[in-house]
Amino acid sequence: MPFRPEADTYANDPNTTLEQLRLACEILALDQSGTAEELRARLNEYLSQFEAGTEIVCLNPEPPKSR
Repeated sequence: MPFRPEADTYANDPNTTLEQLRLACEILALDQSGTAEELRARLNEYLSQFEAGTEIVCLNPEPPKSR
């Protein structure tokens, strides 16, 4: 399980797609509507309640498939 810093990196990585951000919000039972910036803000707000050493549920359980 990743720790908060890895989750922060994933949520704020410009390469994390809108679809991936929506999936992360779904996993955390957060609202999945909005733009990438809105989803990042929602994820950051959720993650901010945890200490850096806290394990966070994996926000990307399956890497994107190559096409």
